[in-house]
Amino acid sequence: MGSRVVGLGGIFFKARDPVRLRDWYRDHLGLAIDEWGGARFDGATSSPAGRQAATVWGMFPPDTEYFRPSLAAFMINYRVEHLDEVLAALRAEGCEVEERIEVEGPSMISMLRCAALVAVLALGGCGGDRPAARAPGAGGATSGSPPAASGGAEPSAVRPFHDPVQLTATVEVDGTRYVYNGLGECQHTADASIYQVPAAMWSTRFEAQAGAFRYLNLTLWQPKGASEMQLSLGLTTGHDTHEIATVKGADLRGSGQGRVLPGGAGGALRVQGKDAGGINVRLTVECSRFTEPVAEGG
Repeated sequence: MGSRVVGLGGIFFKARDPVRLRDWYRDHLGLAIDEWGGARFDGATSSPAGRQAATVWGMFPPDTEYFRPSLAAFMINYRVEHLDEVLAALRAEGCEVEERIEVEGPSMISMLRCAALVAVLALGGCGGDRPAARAPGAGGATSGSPPAASGGAEPSAVRPFHDPVQLTATVEVDGTRYVYNGLGECQHTADASIYQVPAAMWSTRFEAQAGAFRYLNLTLWQPKGASEMQLSLGLTTGHDTHEIATVKGADLRGSGQGRVLPGGAGGALRVQGKDAGGINVRLTVECSRFTEPVAEGG
């Protein structure tokens, strides 16, 4: 039997913080990140049918539904020339095929499970088109047309919260004040770790479809035995992205200090510092309650 797979159409995986990880790949490995937050590698050779070969690379948040029914932390798209024939052969061989076909422009995608293998088969595009790969929140769009992610820190789509709580976030950026009041995530655990160092952890995030304060992702760590907190902050106001990262051993950006003010079931998280561009940032997030974080892939 000849090979049924003629190439890789896409490689996707879950990450705890896709924004920062995408930036790392861009800054240190030189990946050309597209507006939607992933990358495309154009092949030097064509597929057996003469179509242009390309591979799409991207990452998703740990709570993505896109990989369902698989619970794996990664997904691989394989290009095949005759999707219907391949699926029929797999069914005949006892493989369980997910009965969901997505038609995205000239391409079709079908997910299947064979034993412990989780794979995605993608039919190569017609007329020189590349295989389609849906980006986070892109719906039926091809990989070249998902909504933009400003500066790499604004999410491409609103994603669901594991256990939403009411929060109010107030940020002052270079003297201009922005406020978000609505649902988001506020989490806390005393049993986290940062680079193998035991630490308490507080985190909060929200993603808004409207308003000037569009996005916030903040994590504070208090390593055991340390006097100062370490933090990772990314936020978007208007079209501007601001990041502060003081985690030791990671890529440092800007400078700042974090503080936690407990209050009942919730409390306030505060950050004061300068982003990577030297802009003053003062943030306060008031959480109605903190929830326990859930285990994540990536």
